[in-house]
Amino acid sequence: MDLSNKIFVSSGCSFSECISPHIQTWPRHTSNYIQPKQHISKGMGSQGNGLISRSIIYEVDRLLNEGVKNTDIIVGVMWSGYSRSEYYWDTKTRGGEWEPLHNDGWMYNPTNFNNVDTGGNWIITNYAWKSCKEYYKYYYDHVGGQINTLEHVLRTQWFLEKNKIDYFMMKYKNETFDLYNAIPCLHLYNQVNWKRFVSRQGCHEWCKQKNEDYIDETEHPTTEGHKDFTESLIIPFIESNYG
Repeated sequence: MDLSNKIFVSSGCSFSECISPHIQTWPRHTSNYIQPKQHISKGMGSQGNGLISRSIIYEVDRLLNEGVKNTDIIVGVMWSGYSRSEYYWDTKTRGGEWEPLHNDGWMYNPTNFNNVDTGGNWIITNYAWKSCKEYYKYYYDHVGGQINTLEHVLRTQWFLEKNKIDYFMMKYKNETFDLYNAIPCLHLYNQVNWKRFVSRQGCHEWCKQKNEDYIDETEHPTTEGHKDFTESLIIPFIESNYG
């Protein structure tokens, strides 16, 4: 399998970040195996599916506009939890800067995915953070979160297929599509192209079932777990579909 002419674009949450030096996640293992011309990682801890989708669309669109052929791009996405979200904050119109909520070397909040100073940033929300208590108490709804996730997945799917980009997708945990069978969600779920998912099982559940030592004390897959997941599922999928 020779993919040395490809540019590999990956995105996801902490299961997909390539910032931390202490762990090798699936994008690194995939990149080490396929040896692409370039690997662009947009993964970052705690980001939700909205930012994951936007980062992929932005990077692929940028590459196409720079003259990269669609056949020279391959995309890998690992979707995060549906309860994670984000909202845009424009400092020019709001009249003030946000103090960083997180800036510890592996994730940034506020954040942006286009590396351009537009005067605005995305504020990440997480169900477990005290700073987001008001948001989840008054504005969040589980079915609404699932609808948003499915729309992010479909938007990304349709964009990549429209531009004839090779791609594969995964779930970080089974919970990514927990509420898919709710009446407002089912018609969206049925439009997902499951042929482009390397597995219907989440990465966390696959690793834990394969070897409990593949999951660390923070409930994240270890380097060994990511490596086995990559070699067992991702690489065979790429070889079968794009090799």
